[in-house]
Amino acid sequence: MSESLFSKSPRAAWWDYKREGAYFITIKTAEKRHYFGHVSEGIVNLSKVGKIADDLWTKIPHHAKNIELGEYIVMPNHIHGIMFKTNSDKSEEINELNDVLISKSRFQKTEKNTISTVIGSFKSAVTKRCNDEKLEFKWGLRFHDRIIRNEKEYVNVVNYIFDNPRRWQEKIV
Repeated sequence: MSESLFSKSPRAAWWDYKREGAYFITIKTAEKRHYFGHVSEGIVNLSKVGKIADDLWTKIPHHAKNIELGEYIVMPNHIHGIMFKTNSDKSEEINELNDVLISKSRFQKTEKNTISTVIGSFKSAVTKRCNDEKLEFKWGLRFHDRIIRNEKEYVNVVNYIFDNPRRWQEKIV
């Protein structure tokens, strides 16, 4: 069954995504196409599109207030990353950087500063950069998140991220 624009939201209805917390994010490409590169001998080799996604992921904290990044990996057809929503206010730093960076990277404004708006802005920036460079690319419609509730879950997610290329290779063999 294909995803519908009118489907119920996959976000946890009981959770306020503006609230401080840690999130395990997964963003997939359309039809799980390998736009971002390939895995060889347990190492991800990024394509030009993959390098764009990797670069813009690292720039998210420069564009989104109260967002910090943890471990992440760009795989051939998806990105896994840990995102922290914090209470620290970087708004002055963000406003100074926006004049320079927004026009260069094309991040949309993230005033709402929910995880959804931050991810939407990131996806838009990657798409625009790929379009500017005439690179074929398309995102899947949504993203997946899991709220990381404690240190044990955090450690499990970090291990999952680091093991992803090895597991990818094992699936193919």
